[in-house]
Amino acid sequence: MSKLVSISIIQDDFKLPTPEVLQEQNLAIYDLEQNNFFQLVGFEAHDEIKLNISLSGNSLAFQLRSKTDEMLKTFFLSLTPLKQIINDYYTICESYFNAVKNLPIDKIESIDTNADLDLRTSGTGSVTLENFTASGDTITNTSGDFIINPASSVFKVAGTGSIRIPSGNTAQRPASPVAGMMRYNTQTNVFEGYNGSNWIALTGVYDLDQDTYITAELTPGNDDDTIRFYAANTLVANVNSSRFDVTKLVVDNIEISGNTLTTTGVDQDLILNANGNGSIRIEDFRFQGNTITNIISAPLKLKTTGTGYIDVSDAGGFVIPVGTTVDRPVTGLLGMIRYNTNDERVELYDGVQWGSIAGSSGAVSIIDATEIAVQMAVTLG
Repeated sequence: MSKLVSISIIQDDFKLPTPEVLQEQNLAIYDLEQNNFFQLVGFEAHDEIKLNISLSGNSLAFQLRSKTDEMLKTFFLSLTPLKQIINDYYTICESYFNAVKNLPIDKIESIDTNADLDLRTSGTGSVTLENFTASGDTITNTSGDFIINPASSVFKVAGTGSIRIPSGNTAQRPASPVAGMMRYNTQTNVFEGYNGSNWIALTGVYDLDQDTYITAELTPGNDDDTIRFYAANTLVANVNSSRFDVTKLVVDNIEISGNTLTTTGVDQDLILNANGNGSIRIEDFRFQGNTITNIISAPLKLKTTGTGYIDVSDAGGFVIPVGTTVDRPVTGLLGMIRYNTNDERVELYDGVQWGSIAGSSGAVSIIDATEIAVQMAVTLG
């Protein structure tokens, strides 16, 4: 294998290169002389070869000589096919030289029109700019905060994808937050921001410490169509399209908890009032004004527990059922009591038959009592 040990360019005395072009030539020669190896076809191998380049008419002449300056071979390369490439190269060089002369030394820019400025590293290296390192698609700040300070009042992230903000649990919040910070809390599953004194939720309805809130989904993305109300991280109410569930409801002085309705005021009555001619219904009973009615054809029963009893405490009267003998219940029950308008007496069913409440030996009606009184008056004169 052969190697170029020297490259010389024989200059035209009438077209001497400018210092800038001469520097470019020297750089190109230096690059060619580094680690080059080739085989000269049809010639005996020479360890070291010298190359002289000169202009011959409209071609470039490449003279290969041995280290003893023996002529080995001359090649000619026509410049006609390379005319456009050469012109473009001269244009690039001119732009480059102008940039070197006129632009500030602290500025780097691409000199080709509309060309990118591409900074790339080798292997796993990174590009370092001040406190930032760029590697692949990642920019990392090596010290302090990562600050983006737009010249205008708008910072715009173009594209149709998304932007990902920092995320972590409550314990991973910044130790020294500043107003305007924003993050996603993986513990409470909400976006939160710092208002200068506290972290507050940016979505939904939350209190300051985020333990009282309203959610529309039990699990994000579940779409269960239920609104849930939490207080101190405890579920207190559910609302969906068919019902409203609440563990305890307080309206003015009325508390509803479970299956219990209670007044919250001390020694206050619990008052249920219907509107107009309406009534209050509880199970099979209707309450209207001062009347209680069972709305189905069945006995109206008042029951006590254990040894308790029914006490009607008043100085007035107690009206029992009133009717003729025909109006008696079809099926009598032990203990039934009524007033019979035919016999004009209070009667009691003893389990077998109806009899006077005073006994079963025969009741004395008002008519009978009147006749007896008349007879006694006649007898006694």
